[in-house]
Amino acid sequence: MRLRIEYSIEAREDLREIRDYIARDNPAAARKVLTTIEAEIELLSSFPWNSRTTDEEGVLARILSRYPYIVFYKIERDRLMVLHVLHGARRHLGFREEAAVFASL
Repeated sequence: MRLRIEYSIEAREDLREIRDYIARDNPAAARKVLTTIEAEIELLSSFPWNSRTTDEEGVLARILSRYPYIVFYKIERDRLMVLHVLHGARRHLGFREEAAVFASL
């Protein structure tokens, strides 16, 4: 069963920051990266349980296959709520331990 995808305000901000950072040097690459991230999240909505658990209750994490980003999300009934999309090399409050672990893989 495919879940409906929703993005938190923070996840939307993460995606905007990713796009803006890459677009400084290469706007076409920024579009490609965002399109790929969104496509992988779309695929994730069909197989949401095939991810790692985190220390945050109910939060799962998926390392994206093409680019070094980690999607943090929750499954809420029939929807996949994307909480954050973070670069694996960065440390972030609330997801610090998970980001560090995934970055080392």
